[in-house]
Amino acid sequence: MNWTRFFNRLKGRPAAHEEDLDAELAFHQNMKERDLLARGMTEGEARRSARRGMGNLTLAREEAYEAWTIRWLSDSIRDLRHAARTLTAQPGFTLATVLALVLGIAVNAILFNVYNALALAPWAIRDAKQTVQVFSERRAGQWIGFSWPHFRHLQANTQSLAGLAAFSGTGTLVSQGDASWGANAVAASENYFELIGTGFAAGRGFSGGTGNLHDPAPEIVLHYDTWMTRFGGDRGIVGAWLELSGRRLQVVGVAAAGFSGPTTNIPHMWIPGAWRDIFNPAQKILENPNSCCVSVIGRLKPGVSRAGAQAELNTLSTQFVASAKREKSRVLVTAPTFLANPSRFRPASAIFLAMGAASLLILLLACANVANLQLARATARRREIAVRLSLGASRGRILRQLVAEGLLLSGIAGAASVAISAWAPGGIVRMIAGPGESLTFRFANDVRVLAFILFATFVAAMLFGLAPALTAVRDGTAMGLREGGRATSTGRMRSILLAAQVALCAILLSGTALLVRALDRVRHLDTGFQYEKVIVMSPGLDASGVSDERARGLLVPLIERIGGLPGVESVARASVIPYGEGFGVRVADRRTEAGVNAGFNEVSANFFETLRIPLLHGRSFTRGDEARMDTVIINEAAAQRLWPGESPLGKTLQILPTLRIERKDLMRPLEVIGVVRNFGGRGFGTEREPYICMASPGARRSRLLIRHSGEAGPLMMELPKHAREIDRRFLASAAPYSETIANALRSANLSAAIASVLGTLSLLLACVGIYGVAAYNVSQRTREVGVRMALGARPRAILAMVLKQNLRTVVVGAAVGIVGAISFGRLLTSLLYGVKPTDPLAMLVTIAILFGTSALATWGPARRASRVDPAITLRHE
Repeated sequence: MNWTRFFNRLKGRPAAHEEDLDAELAFHQNMKERDLLARGMTEGEARRSARRGMGNLTLAREEAYEAWTIRWLSDSIRDLRHAARTLTAQPGFTLATVLALVLGIAVNAILFNVYNALALAPWAIRDAKQTVQVFSERRAGQWIGFSWPHFRHLQANTQSLAGLAAFSGTGTLVSQGDASWGANAVAASENYFELIGTGFAAGRGFSGGTGNLHDPAPEIVLHYDTWMTRFGGDRGIVGAWLELSGRRLQVVGVAAAGFSGPTTNIPHMWIPGAWRDIFNPAQKILENPNSCCVSVIGRLKPGVSRAGAQAELNTLSTQFVASAKREKSRVLVTAPTFLANPSRFRPASAIFLAMGAASLLILLLACANVANLQLARATARRREIAVRLSLGASRGRILRQLVAEGLLLSGIAGAASVAISAWAPGGIVRMIAGPGESLTFRFANDVRVLAFILFATFVAAMLFGLAPALTAVRDGTAMGLREGGRATSTGRMRSILLAAQVALCAILLSGTALLVRALDRVRHLDTGFQYEKVIVMSPGLDASGVSDERARGLLVPLIERIGGLPGVESVARASVIPYGEGFGVRVADRRTEAGVNAGFNEVSANFFETLRIPLLHGRSFTRGDEARMDTVIINEAAAQRLWPGESPLGKTLQILPTLRIERKDLMRPLEVIGVVRNFGGRGFGTEREPYICMASPGARRSRLLIRHSGEAGPLMMELPKHAREIDRRFLASAAPYSETIANALRSANLSAAIASVLGTLSLLLACVGIYGVAAYNVSQRTREVGVRMALGARPRAILAMVLKQNLRTVVVGAAVGIVGAISFGRLLTSLLYGVKPTDPLAMLVTIAILFGTSALATWGPARRASRVDPAITLRHE
């Protein structure tokens, strides 16, 4: 094959090559004529004989064409050009088809792009394929990080890894001159930047210091965004000293633009890990083998697999836990992705599975809708196809051209989906992220995403294009050439597709109804306390570096000042905010060795009075209880779980030690002095879980609950000012409690919103399909309607007949859809708060919406049928 000719033809210059071919054939014919003339023939005889000798010139041209090109590829290009001309001539059909396909493909592309960024794409770091994450097992199937001593043991003894680095997040108060601001810092091992590998926009990484845990190098590496927003990109910041939680540290570098490391949230800065104990001296995590938890990453040596590294680290871990007298725990080595930890992947997979099923249903619904449009178009082109078949065109050739149209339509939709999938996921994740969160996820159309979109595009083209094309070609020539001929197979296919659309729509609508029902249930849930007229204030002492004792001394004057402000009725303390934060403990239970999971809170004496939580039995806390820290008040669920059928008053409970709780003041027996009604604990769905409140004088992490009688806005603006006037280490912020409730509802709101969008789109697609089928059926029965009306049928009877014909198909599709909806509802179980997957109200709403919209979609064509003029119809026929 002459590749030069082939590529020249692909460049779009076939006419020149046709001229070359004609000239070459003419040359051979002239040479033959001259030879015959030389043998004595006349000029006319020589010309005729030469032509006979050359044979069929058209066939010769085709054979020559096949010799210098790839026939199937060239034919495919010609089919696509023909498809482009055909579709351009029908812009309305083309636009409707492309929009439907964009909807189906783009929804799936967006979801896959998000999944790819979280579960498949490695971190944006150097040599990510050689990087691994390392986890330890806390309980069966629960994977967490390591204690700092555990990490140092692995780091010092591993032979399969080129290095191990550890990091964890911490809050700190940054001061420079008179300005102060709260920062999210990453406390990392000294080899963090060296192991991960990143450039620096200015300066350098950690020097390593002296290696003394109690005297780390006073170094800060700023995040690029922090450098730009806080310091205006001033290179002079390198070498400057900042005050972090009362300690002076020097800025030694600025990380390269775009680098955030293997963390989900973008940090403001990085500091050496040993500073955690200096900022939080009460925790003593650097030398505590039972502390939790730092994230650990490593880099494999050449030729070492993850399985080999995991086997070695398991051996080293066994040695460490034996020396530290801890329970044995396994080590897991995974790929460097955000969802590589099975403990994260399990809950996320349920959400992705539900959303993936919904997205697939949208794609199938869009394909069914487009297939119906294709069938209607094939019916209109039936005569054209029949003529082409009669003139000798093969069925395969016509089938290829029809499939080429489908591929072109799907390809246009796929190209649009590529752009949408690159833009939309970022906006969706920003909606999911909480207030003030800056997530590090990057959504790029890498090879995996592009391959998925290409696959979805091809599958969509086959789903909506192949069946209509086969149906159109199978009808043959006689049916198409017969005047008024009708293809019953086309009508059956359209009815089947319509039933499939209705079934898919019913499944998506039921999921939407279930999630909206769950959201409504949560919104009207009795929280067990009155949060209206309550402000939540965070003093910000947890980032100041002060001890718990010093924090208690600072909180006393702050509470006194706030309590004296106009309109303030009471001020209470709590270590965590119900529905806003969660902290769990395990309480000893005489019926099980494992104990009972319960929510836990350290509160002030007037906590229950401030939130208006009713006391059912016993007494409330006093100031003396705060000082002793040996009394607790439990909710009804805890009383029934720990002492069923008995009074819990006067009894003691024992909190079991765990990795998260090692405070000795919590390990002693705690006396139950009261029982309150169940109230919202660690989140929605936990209202009836055991909950324990212990009287406490407060600590650095204490939050203030302020009940007021006036306007919240002016008071919230004053609160941080009063805190700063008392002590500049306060980094206070205030917000109404209703915001805490709204944030707790965020996931339910988002789930219901996404489901509502998908349900609305599916309903729109189904309505278009129902309308199209109804209009087609009316057009096919125009003569019959005319005859019926000529024989005396009333318009009302014609209207009922058309409605009945189309709604019969809707009934079949809805019945199949409800069965599928029950199975789909089980995928949403984790997102349903107090609503069963078979909720009857949700099913009834689904059926009502489906039949209502179906009737409206059918009404227009049915009305047109009832207004048919029989005289005009019969004259036309």
